[in-house]
Amino acid sequence: MVVDDEEDLRELHRENLEGARFVCFTASSGQAALAVLAAEEIDLAVVDVMMPDMSGLDLFTEVKEKFPRTA
Repeated sequence: MVVDDEEDLRELHRENLEGARFVCFTASSGQAALAVLAAEEIDLAVVDVMMPDMSGLDLFTEVKEKFPRTA
């Protein structure tokens, strides 16, 4: 999963990962990422550190608590 509030960067990362044959979900905010994580089994999250609603570090902390399988 790629989490970034900047659409161009988010889509660039998604295209690169899908080009390498990974299934890739995207989210534009920390809250949107948590919703995806609740609905899908995610192995890895690439997260922007500076986002408006929730910092990437805060998201990382919450992901580790709620979804410990996700790296």
